[in-house]
Amino acid sequence: MNDEERTQKFAELLDWVETVLRVQYPDYLAGQIRPCWPNHPEASWELSWLYQQWSLTYLAKRSAPKDAADWHDRWSPGVIRHLAEVMHWCERSCRR
Repeated sequence: MNDEERTQKFAELLDWVETVLRVQYPDYLAGQIRPCWPNHPEASWELSWLYQQWSLTYLAKRSAPKDAADWHDRWSPGVIRHLAEVMHWCERSCRR
């Protein structure tokens, strides 16, 4: 990926976090995503992966109901656990 593509994809991820996760899952997922997450590469990786899973589940022409169940019961809780580990020492005023 070149720099322009990387910037575009990251903007897409930021938009998804703000318009889907923070709006549709305000207490469950969004409450665990600190404002400084873009400054933590590990958080970006985890959320990128979750976004890809979400896209395959909700934007695919043919997804099975079990895909949504997997996203809610398996994939998103796993990412939340990893985010908690990644950001464990991070304060709300993180400058990283």
